[in-house]
Amino acid sequence: MKAHDAAKTLETIAQMLREGDDMELTPKAVRRVRSKGDATPLGANAPAALALLVKLSAYSKSEWRSLIAHLDLHVEVKATDSVRDILGRLLKYLER
Repeated sequence: MKAHDAAKTLETIAQMLREGDDMELTPKAVRRVRSKGDATPLGANAPAALALLVKLSAYSKSEWRSLIAHLDLHVEVKATDSVRDILGRLLKYLER
């Protein structure tokens, strides 16, 4: 992953945060938001989240491998995995 690509992704995340509720970002608050659920299944940030997923899926398998290794994340990446498999596994890992 190159610096400009990471910057674009961070800008998208920042936009999602600006559009959401203004709250203190503590682990307890994040858990509360996750468990609270919305009246609509996708919530107000769904378009921005979808745009972010589209951007993230554009990265190559080698870029994901490099990022996972650089951040020392314990996410298994198999030689036969697609980018979608890697991204799904990474999202599951980060959700814990």
